[in-house]
Amino acid sequence: MNQEQSTQDWTRGNNEMALQQIYFHKCMLAYYFGDLELAGKMSAKMWSSYVEGPDVWVPYRFFFQGLTAISLANNTKLERYRRQGNRIIRRMEQWVQNGVVNCHHMLKLLRAEQLAGSSKAKTDAVGRAFDNAISAAGRLGFLHNQALANERAGIYFLGKQERTRAATYLVRARALYDEWGARAKVEHISFKFRDVLDTSSERTRVSGSVKAKQRLSTISKDVFKPLRMSVSDLE
Repeated sequence: MNQEQSTQDWTRGNNEMALQQIYFHKCMLAYYFGDLELAGKMSAKMWSSYVEGPDVWVPYRFFFQGLTAISLANNTKLERYRRQGNRIIRRMEQWVQNGVVNCHHMLKLLRAEQLAGSSKAKTDAVGRAFDNAISAAGRLGFLHNQALANERAGIYFLGKQERTRAATYLVRARALYDEWGARAKVEHISFKFRDVLDTSSERTRVSGSVKAKQRLSTISKDVFKPLRMSVSDLE
């Protein structure tokens, strides 16, 4: 599609639903590639769930809005971003408590990101929080979010000058993105962290991605069966 032309057409035609999809996907891509300013602008244009109503994409949009808000709060120290991040975490907690199990790993990553921005948090505690998010995403078969959680953990430890630990997460992230088919992200990580990555350490290629495939296969086979999984099953 021609994004500029489509955006102009949809604006003239007052097709706000289509424009919302553009805003969401631009927010998501901007976050993936580290353009927080653009991600924040797109997030601000996105509807509240109260406006749009029930939709299967609403939790995922909240997820990226939360990641963006927390990252902006950590970088700018502005209170409005901190409040937005907290609101989204509370909403995710409600959804998880109500049995929306697909939000479980998203909530864990949001909490890990929030903890990573705290000056009082101990490094090992942050590492455990990221590991919990990685494990939760892998168990449910969300390969892309498992990759993202590894990447975010790597960036955190790189900021703490723990280059070896950071490289382990970043190599895993690159392998998972590659398995997902996200070639641009593979190239992005390879270039951005080229001074940290040891390209020979493919032994760290995470076996969790295989387990993720197996788990996703099981879920697919049971897709027409009633969902009996509770939140406690995922802890």
